[in-house]
Amino acid sequence: MPSDKYGNKLSWSEYFSKWKQGIANVTPLQQTNITIRGTWIILAGVTGGLIISLTSIKTLWWLVLILSGALVNTIVQQLGQYQKKNILDTIEKGGYE
Repeated sequence: MPSDKYGNKLSWSEYFSKWKQGIANVTPLQQTNITIRGTWIILAGVTGGLIISLTSIKTLWWLVLILSGALVNTIVQQLGQYQKKNILDTIEKGGYE
């Protein structure tokens, strides 16, 4: 049985209702910051997989190809998220009037 931050027991329907309210209150800037952190984890995994795959490139050439493409896509995605974060930071500080 789930409980709230005060230790009160909640039914599953109450729990998901509170969870839904919390998710609805997440700002675009918070979403972007979460995405940036998550993308760093993906970048680490793809880079690690690529390095390990390169040690057996004769048999894993196809995996090196896939991971190389994934690395490029993920880097471009991360750059886009940083651009979005900069815009949202500027808007939050009162810019773009």
